[in-house]
Amino acid sequence: MQTMAFVANTSKWKLGGAIWIAGMIGVLAVMFIMLPVLISQHPPRSPLRVPVWVASLAASAQAGVLLALFVWCGAVFASRVGLRAPVFEALVTGRSLGAALRPQLLPGLLGGLTVAIIPWYFTSHGLIFEIHSPRSLLAAVLYGGITEEIFMRWGLMTLLVWSGWRFLQKSSGQPSSGVVWAAIVVSAAIFGAGHLPTTRILLGHLTGIAIASVIAGGAVFGVVVGYLYWRYGLEAAMVCHAVSHLLAYGAYKSA
Repeated sequence: MQTMAFVANTSKWKLGGAIWIAGMIGVLAVMFIMLPVLISQHPPRSPLRVPVWVASLAASAQAGVLLALFVWCGAVFASRVGLRAPVFEALVTGRSLGAALRPQLLPGLLGGLTVAIIPWYFTSHGLIFEIHSPRSLLAAVLYGGITEEIFMRWGLMTLLVWSGWRFLQKSSGQPSSGVVWAAIVVSAAIFGAGHLPTTRILLGHLTGIAIASVIAGGAVFGVVVGYLYWRYGLEAAMVCHAVSHLLAYGAYKSA
């Protein structure tokens, strides 16, 4: 029994490590690609006391610690409530990555096609910075498609599902649909609200319309990717998120 527990814990650490590394790729993309451009276009009121690259490095380290916490939540609780990251699991166990991705690919693509209008609307109305240039598109795909899904679905949504299952269902059976949907909606609302600080920087202020648009749009987006995570796996949510940015960028440039 102790040997089996050790193997299980080792697998969780490997899974968490792989997901953390993937998430850090998005963090570094934002900090060293998007942040310098954002600072140059929207200078802070008081000059930075350190070079931009130093600020980016410090912010990356802080984000890395926070990311590790969210990754840990997913690694510990996801399997207990029936949530999975099939491709990452296949990666750390030596199984076929293609076989793990195939069932998630079409749902993710269809989801991305469905919600692409949301990042397109945000960009067209100056509410987000992400997809105005090829460089910022790269950062959006890496950070939004990978890192945000690790934060909001793998970490936060998983924790919310586990909490509802543990305290409302007393750890009985599988989480009910009500528990999962509550977690999807709450995490989606937080995801939407999380875009408000950037919106304020871009606009210089927050209007009622901007607040409502960002929260509502982000929440709808979050519900779709949350559903995909629940029904198909984390990578389906990642594919959806990344594809939505690619499609939105194409639509924005062709408009």
